Amino acid sequence: MTEEGLSEQEARAVLVIDKDGLLHSGRKDLTPEQIVYAQSENRVSGLPRTFKGKIGLADVIGISMRPS
Repeated sequence: MTEEGLSEQEARAVLVIDKDGLLHSGRKDLTPEQIVYAQSENRVSGLPRTFKGKIGLADVIGISMRPS
């Protein structure tokens, strides 16, 4: 993403999900490659979670559409 013109800070602010939901620092199952893109717990603390504590795609879409 930086090669396409984003700053490193902008690239790290991109919300990334996998089959288990949003990558965030509260997840203990992330690989080293995923940790780079994990959002801070502060940024995602108010989002709804499933009974297993996951933040799903619909919630990610909701926060990505909010103005910064």
